[in-house]
Amino acid sequence: MSNRNIASQIDRIVIEGHTDSDGSYLLNLDISQKRAYAVMSYLASLEYTKRHNLMPLLVASGRSYQDIIKVNGVENKDASRRIEIKFTLKNDDAMNEIERILDYE
Repeated sequence: MSNRNIASQIDRIVIEGHTDSDGSYLLNLDISQKRAYAVMSYLASLEYTKRHNLMPLLVASGRSYQDIIKVNGVENKDASRRIEIKFTLKNDDAMNEIERILDYE
């Protein structure tokens, strides 16, 4: 985010909460949303987030057990309970521009 050329291409920062498959879908959706929101709240408290005005970019998204982690065909419950942070870009050319910038540096 400190590289203005890259930061200008970022549309959203999505914080995804995930769960294992124990329990109902809706229960896990609630848990995963709370997990994502807790991380978002923590990020909101950081001076870095304030300094770079990241709050308008942050989105908390609960995914329930839609994307469990499997190892050798068996769910890894510990790995399934996680947070993923994903960056969405403003347009189709953004990734090419970021790759160009990173290759240049």
